[in-house]
Amino acid sequence: MTLMRPTNDAPVGASFLGYQEATILNIKDRADEFDWADVYVDVILATPNSKYSTTMRIKGSYKRNTDNTIDANSKLVKDIYSFFDAIGYTGGIDNAGTFCNNKGEPVSIESELSSYISGKTPEDTDHEFNLYVYVYKDWNIKRKKAYTTVHNYIQPNTEEGREKCNDRIEYLLKNGFLKEATSEQLNSVNGSIGQVTTDNVLDSVPLVI
Repeated sequence: MTLMRPTNDAPVGASFLGYQEATILNIKDRADEFDWADVYVDVILATPNSKYSTTMRIKGSYKRNTDNTIDANSKLVKDIYSFFDAIGYTGGIDNAGTFCNNKGEPVSIESELSSYISGKTPEDTDHEFNLYVYVYKDWNIKRKKAYTTVHNYIQPNTEEGREKCNDRIEYLLKNGFLKEATSEQLNSVNGSIGQVTTDNVLDSVPLVI
């Protein structure tokens, strides 16, 4: 009988990568940790195919107009409102970049969004996976490691939301704006792959995708 063995290009962790249903476990505002960041929000997510949580990040500095107001059409503003729309939050930011509720009152984004989550752990089985995300392995050149990352284009887990997410991610992949770790890179670490991007070396520059 012919023997078989795994090949080097076999997919790694395929079951929890790619398009996933998700639910929010926690929100953390970390903007005070980074001098360059006007916004740095960690959105901790659970997905049905992993016992580990994963982190989606919205981070960056505001692009400002000549009068120092926020450019409403800048990428960071669009990322913020895309996330708010996905979770049904009706607050936003004012023209100075301050987070406000739907009455225009300044709020702490961490405490304000906490009302949208249940505080459950990834091991719980009764999540409502009402969001749709793309999970992938991001290769860190300096550390020569791959880290599980959630792209910050998040959508409601509806037929329309899934279609929008699929179209956006496929566009980014096709045009080289989203680059995933290759099978050669993943195999080179012999299974020693970080589960969540929490190291500060990965936080030293804003996300540009």
